[in-house]
Amino acid sequence: MSSEKNIPVSIIFSVFINAYRYALLIIPVFLWMPGSAVIGQETHNSQFYFNPLNLNPSLTGHFDGDWRASVTYRNQWRSIAVPYNTGSVSFDRQFYLYSQKISGGLLYVNDVSGDISLKVNKLYFSGAYHYTINDHELHIGIQPGVVMKSINYDKLTFPDQFDMGSGTYNGTLPTGENGDGERLTYIDLNVGITWNTRIGIFEPEAGAGLLHLNSPKESFYNNDNRKPLQTVMHAKLKTNIGEELFVEPALFMMAGRKASDMIIGARAGIQTISSATSIREVHAGIFVRNGIGLNTDAFIVNIGMIRRNLQLGISYDLNVSPLSEASGSRGAFELTLIYQSISTILNSYSIPCERF
Repeated sequence: MSSEKNIPVSIIFSVFINAYRYALLIIPVFLWMPGSAVIGQETHNSQFYFNPLNLNPSLTGHFDGDWRASVTYRNQWRSIAVPYNTGSVSFDRQFYLYSQKISGGLLYVNDVSGDISLKVNKLYFSGAYHYTINDHELHIGIQPGVVMKSINYDKLTFPDQFDMGSGTYNGTLPTGENGDGERLTYIDLNVGITWNTRIGIFEPEAGAGLLHLNSPKESFYNNDNRKPLQTVMHAKLKTNIGEELFVEPALFMMAGRKASDMIIGARAGIQTISSATSIREVHAGIFVRNGIGLNTDAFIVNIGMIRRNLQLGISYDLNVSPLSEASGSRGAFELTLIYQSISTILNSYSIPCERF
């Protein structure tokens, strides 16, 4: 007779609600940090939990397998004007030095901002060290890279190009607003740390990172404009309800000088639902961007599935900011594909036996 007891649903629901309450207590602290009340214009993803190398360098190699490859595409503001398109590709794999686990990877990001032809290309090298003590895992990562930006001044108009005769702006008229160059390149550096463990049915994970640690100079003009240091925090609490169901509240925050971004919500899913179709998981969720108390920007709905070693995630941002009158509540579409290989590292076990 088994002595295993089922955990009441009321207890699970209570844990889920308390996770949100703790998040609500922490969030206002960051929202009131000096200079963090304005939404940042960094490239960001609604499915932050499916973009590990773009979220925190310490998540490089933080998976069960030999290697992982992912592709993400985001299309935003198509309903208003020329859309903002962001794409990223990443690859990371495990390495073992004696008994120590380390990981390495590459991250490439391409971002095109609307009709002003501001293009950004980023190439980062990611490395992480993974250490386990008892049931706790600690991951420390570093991510140096190079950022290349370009802009097409021919597609811009300035105040002194207003044509009094036609009453419109004329880009062919001379202007004194010439930049020192249409391209710039600089070195960037990110670092981060993540902790995770398993306590019964709960799998908590929390991490923090510092972006632009070297404060690189970023300007098309001849001035000393520096990229501000930004802090990233993320957390999730996967709760396994029985053998097949799970719920996972998650939080993402980024704050820096005069900029902040925040996403909070949860997803729920079913694991191992069909051996015939090789589908291992289906999930759905809802999140809020900048929606705790001020500057509500969007509701994010997402669905996804895992079939064999391939993971698919689809999300859509429903715009609820004052811009929704122009956008018709249409925000951003995002698609993520992740392929994760199986692990060829055999786990070792100690099997007790009788002494003879």
